[in-house]
Amino acid sequence: MKKELESSTTEIVKNVYNDALSPTMKTVGQTLNGVVKILLSPISGLIWGWGKIKQCVICGLEKRLANKNQEDLQSPTPRIAVPVIQALQFSANEDEIREMFLNLLANDMDKNNNNLIHPSYVEIIKQMSTLDALLLKNLSKETNYIKTINPKIYVDKNSNQIYLNTYPEWFLGYTIDGYSIFDISSSLLHLQKFGLIDLMYDRTAGTDGYEEIEQSDLLKPIYNKFKSYNEKAFLSSTKSVVNINDYGKAFIKICL
Repeated sequence: MKKELESSTTEIVKNVYNDALSPTMKTVGQTLNGVVKILLSPISGLIWGWGKIKQCVICGLEKRLANKNQEDLQSPTPRIAVPVIQALQFSANEDEIREMFLNLLANDMDKNNNNLIHPSYVEIIKQMSTLDALLLKNLSKETNYIKTINPKIYVDKNSNQIYLNTYPEWFLGYTIDGYSIFDISSSLLHLQKFGLIDLMYDRTAGTDGYEEIEQSDLLKPIYNKFKSYNEKAFLSSTKSVVNINDYGKAFIKICL
């Protein structure tokens, strides 16, 4: 039985090998090889070698450390510098992400920031998208709780039934060029997952400003669409807030 199995296996391998060497399979292999190379070519251009990364890092650090006292400068912490440089190999072409990495590295080389740098910052930046970085910048401009709403379209004023997936879960009253209000909502959830912000549902920061968000032109087209085939459709929202917590504030100070 064992010999029969070995003989059968050998025959199968031989057939597969012969098929692979057949003219047809050779042609297919060559064609696929060419297609795969073409599809991978844009990616290979985005992967930076050490020479290019080194120049990027040196220029970036010189710019950021130019006004520092040399006595305050130190070699970067390996736990920060090594993963940052490794990450830059794949993300240096993304402006917002690259700038955060360089800010982190520059601040790590300043002795005055010894108690502010945390190794987890590297992993957070690695997981962030360009939108996450842009949105965090916008949020960081606010000094207090940031007003947001959770909009819903109800079947009518006297019903608890709502139309599902009509509006984003969280709405700030604005969007960012190139991104939808749903993208912004998703990004808020990312920032919360990273531990940088707290999304505080049904918590208010005063009463002023919420009405303006609810009446945003970004919400009207969706509401009008439902209103067109259900005149009783009713827009309502829960008033909430976004809070940049202490961890988020420290991250912003070092990385943005």
